[in-house]
Amino acid sequence: MTNITKIPQASNYVKGIINLRGRIIVVINLNVIMGMQNKELDENTRIIVADIGETVMGFVVDSVSEVIRLPQSSVEAAPAVIANKIGTEYVRGVGKMEDRLLILLDLDKILSSNQIHNVNALTSEAEAATTA
Repeated sequence: MTNITKIPQASNYVKGIINLRGRIIVVINLNVIMGMQNKELDENTRIIVADIGETVMGFVVDSVSEVIRLPQSSVEAAPAVIANKIGTEYVRGVGKMEDRLLILLDLDKILSSNQIHNVNALTSEAEAATTA
């Protein structure tokens, strides 16, 4: 886990920014977006970096146990009990892997278009500030 620089007066879902190999990336608190209890950062906390549309951003997650490739043939629609609890707009499906079921989030739908616009603006401002 790298140090996250806080951004004054940023939205509550924005944890801050990081410098990843010379690139400024806005970091989102996934717990806030998902309406879950906010957890203190610890030794298991990680930042997952992903492309959302044309925007690169980071998501703070409680932990990462492994990174896998899951074939599309192993993904099914989420059962109603999962979709109703989490919200169908966030869930891409359920992945089956050996004896485990994995809830797959649709990262393209985690943030609203307004939130993505705000992240893009923050990224532009942060990049401008570092080159000034």
